Amino acid sequence: WAHTQWGLGIALMRLGERESGTTHLEAAVAAYQAALQELTRDRVPLDWAYTQTNLANALASLAERQKSAEDMEKAIAYMGAAAEVYQQSGNTYWLPIANERLAKMEAELLRLGR
Repeated sequence: WAHTQWGLGIALMRLGERESGTTHLEAAVAAYQAALQELTRDRVPLDWAYTQTNLANALASLAERQKSAEDMEKAIAYMGAAAEVYQQSGNTYWLPIANERLAKMEAELLRLGR
């Protein structure tokens, strides 16, 4: 079930990237949050981190579209938590990606006035 929600989140995020509204991005956020009810950090840390990464990306897209510093701050927190897991697990593929996204999100947060 959780992986189905995760996959749904990916599909909704892709749709959201192609539209000017926020309906699909908001639904993607909800799908990732639903997946995280099962994919916990303690039980499956890397799956949790991948889902956190996707949730952060969806929230960042939503924040950019709605000019929401609050959503961008949430995205930064989620991405930072995922980066911690990548660091702890020695994941040399995803850690630099997460850190790069974090830097972009922090720059966008500054543009949003925070």
